Amino acid sequence: MRQFGVLKCMFNVKKKAASPLYEQIKDGLRSQVEAGFFKPGDCIPDENVLAAQLKVSHMTVRRAVVELSREGLFKRIVGKGTFVRDGKSAQPRTRKGSVAIVSTADPNEITSQIYYRLLQYLFVGLEETGMPIVFRTLKEPYAQAIDALKNDPSLRGIVAVWLGDPNVSKLFAELSVPVVLLDCVQAEPAMFDEVAQNGEIGVFNAVNWLIKMGHTDIALMQASELNSIGLRRQNGYMRALTANGLTVRNERIYPIVYWGEAAYATTRRLLNETKPPTALVCTGDVLAIGAIAAVNEHGWRVPKDMSIIGFGDDGYFTVPQLSTVHVPIDEMGAAAARLLSERMKRPAAPPQRVEFATSWLSRGSCDCPRHH
Repeated sequence: MRQFGVLKCMFNVKKKAASPLYEQIKDGLRSQVEAGFFKPGDCIPDENVLAAQLKVSHMTVRRAVVELSREGLFKRIVGKGTFVRDGKSAQPRTRKGSVAIVSTADPNEITSQIYYRLLQYLFVGLEETGMPIVFRTLKEPYAQAIDALKNDPSLRGIVAVWLGDPNVSKLFAELSVPVVLLDCVQAEPAMFDEVAQNGEIGVFNAVNWLIKMGHTDIALMQASELNSIGLRRQNGYMRALTANGLTVRNERIYPIVYWGEAAYATTRRLLNETKPPTALVCTGDVLAIGAIAAVNEHGWRVPKDMSIIGFGDDGYFTVPQLSTVHVPIDEMGAAAARLLSERMKRPAAPPQRVEFATSWLSRGSCDCPRHH
């Protein structure tokens, strides 16, 4: 098997041509296979590499590769790449039915980049099922929304994303199709396969790092409506303080609506305190962005006057670069797709839980405490 991670493609696309760009890419890749440039078993260049070489968007390349995979030219293997299929092997058959990605979050209203990244990697994994992928938004009353799923004869599997209410997960027990929970709060006892992330580890390490740098007055900014996921992040904060002999002060925990604007307003207020904290840990990057804006408008600088830490590693561009807790979104999305495929094959197997650790990334937005 040959790898072509950085190989230059022997074709170009014409952006002013009548045919769509993805069709031109399909034709180019197909011609390279027919000419023997790519042989059966070869791994074609990474989609990001192709996009950079052809000067098109990543999603344009992805559409071309996905369609060629469904036509039987390529075979996509999660975590490994896209390979040229042996012409003698059986062509893939699209299975009847569809897989639904279900969430209480409306993709038209969500602004978090991490949400779109989560869906992106989930889409890649689910492509291997050979089924169409649909998106369903759960609206209240949730029981009625579940009934709509129950009455969908085309449904063959569900991946639920970002369900914060454990009572919603209970309703999925009424369905006769496999269900996998991705970064959700599941009711006890666990009934479904789930993929989770341990935010407590990342927040603990972030706060511990601040303490090692000399900070003793560290605040936490988090969502006002806490579920078990949010509580684990709070526990990481509290545990780090306690482990270092510092007192947990409830007045240093700021519950807010999960918006950047709310973080901005709250940070402006705490900066006007007689003795504001020297560091602020936010349980979401979007909150950290709002906090940084407030510090700058106050006339202070990050991290000279206040250290700011986020959570998620959403990919936001900040000056200085945001220190944050990284969540392995790509691995989580791939794991959820794998669990669903396994559940379809073994519907009676016990529920599985796959948990990924989060990791602390020290960048430019935290430093030693100020001295005024």
